[in-house]
Amino acid sequence: VFVTEKEEVTKEGWERHVAHSKLAAPLTVEETDQAGLREVEARETGGTGSRKGHTKVDALKKEEGVVEGLRELTKEGSEGLLVQLKFDLPDETLRLASSTPSVSPSDLASTLSKADPRLSFYSFPSPSSEPQILYIYTCPTASKVKERMMYSTSKTFTRLIAQESAGVVVAKSIEASDPGDIDVAELESEFGAKASGEEQTTSTSRGFARPKRAGKR
Repeated sequence: VFVTEKEEVTKEGWERHVAHSKLAAPLTVEETDQAGLREVEARETGGTGSRKGHTKVDALKKEEGVVEGLRELTKEGSEGLLVQLKFDLPDETLRLASSTPSVSPSDLASTLSKADPRLSFYSFPSPSSEPQILYIYTCPTASKVKERMMYSTSKTFTRLIAQESAGVVVAKSIEASDPGDIDVAELESEFGAKASGEEQTTSTSRGFARPKRAGKR
């Protein structure tokens, strides 16, 4: 055991070391999403065999056209398709904001909404025979508090809707305050590696910027 202070080898110091060693490592965006999905699925089974219970996945209001738009991502030739979903407040209904075909990776940031939060699905062009779908949660720092809460608490359920109702398999999850934070070069490197058969288990996120204090620029 490496220590820097004499106090660390005391009984109290050792107990702090043991407690710190037991702390779970920080989760990546993808691991957090997967944990959320497992939790939702566990609630649906209700611990009583295969019987499904009523969860927010069922209760989440969605406009006609959302599932149909997501299904387009699973079709042959969908590479470059960007499907953006939004919540209309105050009725909290999930709607199809836009469906844009043939979006190149270099145009992804400029095509995503910079003014409003979005839950987006993008079929990343890749040499892989399987669609490489990115799930992108963007939330500008100027977004209202209610918008932040709505999108943050609904992003896992929205992904589950895409997975169960439209057959969308997400290859990677990304979160960012600004679409320009998305590292396209890193994505191209990662999906190129997947196409060549190398296993990729990491999930990166530039994360959200801390909101500015009121009255300051």
